[in-house]
Amino acid sequence: MTLLEFLKTKKFFLATLTLLVLNMGQQLSGVNAIMAFAPSLLESAKFNHPDIGALFIALFAVVGSIIFAPFIARLQRKFLWILGFFSMTIFFILFVILQELSVNPIAGLACLCAFMFMFQIGPGPVVWFIAVEMYPPEANGAAQGVGLSLNWFANALIYLLFPIIEDVMHHRSLIIFVVIDILVMIYSIFIIVETLNKKSEQVLAEYNSKTCC
Repeated sequence: MTLLEFLKTKKFFLATLTLLVLNMGQQLSGVNAIMAFAPSLLESAKFNHPDIGALFIALFAVVGSIIFAPFIARLQRKFLWILGFFSMTIFFILFVILQELSVNPIAGLACLCAFMFMFQIGPGPVVWFIAVEMYPPEANGAAQGVGLSLNWFANALIYLLFPIIEDVMHHRSLIIFVVIDILVMIYSIFIIVETLNKKSEQVLAEYNSKTCC
């Protein structure tokens, strides 16, 4: 199936909208803002050793991926995805509140470490499972091409825009990601279809049952 044929196939419409939310939601969740710009965020939070703090954040990402790896393939994708976004939203909100209250910067670092840890339970790996399981084999090549393009586009937006936003808003810049994460959660709760142990035909039928035409 060509890319044009894929995009013209009406039965893929809502699944492909979900593909957009999955891939862009993953990158716009704030994960790359933390991974790439953690030192400057920690510096604005008055953390004395921002580079060391950034290493701890990366370490928690690695530890989380190791701990959660055995469970991800066996547990419901939708649940893990939403759990990850819910947890990440909470830790971002806590980080902003702690900075507003001028609490010890180590508490803020702990929030960012916890954010990165919980990213590994759902938003990090689950997107790739759902994206493949939504479509029949003949459509998967085009679908993954679209998904990866959206993923990299959102990634580029973060690297281009976040330094400017952070320069103006400092730690409050994370509020933008809180809003995005909440919107992704709302969409996920009402629209995303569970794909675990389902054939793509069943998944697409469930998506099509949610559309009005």
